[in-house]
Amino acid sequence: MGEMRNIRTARIEKVMAQTDPEPTLEKLLREFATAFIEPLIDNTGGSLFMKLMIHEMSDPHLPRRMFIDELAAPTLSALGKGIARVCPGLEQDKIVFSIISIIGQLVHIIHLNKLFDLGDFVESPTPALAEMVDHIVEFSAAGIRAAAKRTD
Repeated sequence: MGEMRNIRTARIEKVMAQTDPEPTLEKLLREFATAFIEPLIDNTGGSLFMKLMIHEMSDPHLPRRMFIDELAAPTLSALGKGIARVCPGLEQDKIVFSIISIIGQLVHIIHLNKLFDLGDFVESPTPALAEMVDHIVEFSAAGIRAAAKRTD
């Protein structure tokens, strides 16, 4: 888990360190989405990790906060800080909701990828994984910007 965490946070930090041009919300979300998906769709440890997480949801054996403390919290903190910087004025709770929404979309397309074996069909019933990531980035960025403009 430490390696996944380090890769994800390093990629987020690399985007946020850019100065010319300045980081954009789309660049940040695309880098996170790519870093999130890549290790989970390969046929090595990532796939096994995904199976472990699914098993842990239904029949937990690992320490209760292990996944949160070791992987999720550091990654989500880096992403949350990045979103706050590129989208000033967005309330913290909306940042958290946005991140949860993005992760939900990414997990869903990972499952679809496994279910339909996306990319192996000439005429796939669903779009290719890269196209789905592009859509999630575009859709999520628009939603985040809309949330930042709303004054409830």
